[in-house]
Amino acid sequence: MLKVEKNDANRSLKTNRLFPTANKPDPMPQNLAFLFTKITPEQMMYMWNVLTAIFVAQVLMVVAYCGALATFPEYWWTCTLLFGIPFSYIAIQQIYIDHDDSWLSTIQDL
Repeated sequence: MLKVEKNDANRSLKTNRLFPTANKPDPMPQNLAFLFTKITPEQMMYMWNVLTAIFVAQVLMVVAYCGALATFPEYWWTCTLLFGIPFSYIAIQQIYIDHDDSWLSTIQDL
């Protein structure tokens, strides 16, 4: 899963797409060096654990929202706001982690 298989033309064996090459500055400024370091398996597993926790939280929030609407149908706006605002925040955090994870896993093999 962590190994990238390429042919001699620097193309992926699985998709036949050209593998990206990093546009690394030379010499590397100290404040940018962290962008080009490989993530460790522990860091990758931490990110997956956070993504799993976010997914479980989102599922539980939907179930709680359904329960709240079934219990308090006259407070529809209150239930919706108490669900919608935290859910949108968590969804944005998931997007950030997804993009960081895909970006880091792409650049780690360069």
